[in-house]
Amino acid sequence: MPESDGTPIRTGRRHEALVLELLHRHGPLSRSGLQNLSGLSRTTVYDAVARLVVDGTVVIHGAPLAWRRRGRPVELLTVNTRTTTVRSAPAAESGRADGTDDDKGDRAR
Repeated sequence: MPESDGTPIRTGRRHEALVLELLHRHGPLSRSGLQNLSGLSRTTVYDAVARLVVDGTVVIHGAPLAWRRRGRPVELLTVNTRTTTVRSAPAAESGRADGTDDDKGDRAR
């Protein structure tokens, strides 16, 4: 019998939280780099990254030219610094997660 927190939605959120933690800790990474550091499967990493990109938490950038080889260019993933989304705390999901009110107040001072 699966754990009570082992539902696909919560598992997906844990994977997203792990991806965000690795991006915060190691800086810009490729999906392959995330896969190597996390131990997650390729599909799991791609799914978690896709959800984070759609909600604006993660931004995709092109890799420096020195990294490029034949084939598809490497994309580097970074945490979007314009948002203050906290994905590991379920209570934060009920409030305003983008932090825009706080940012405007700080700029006005």
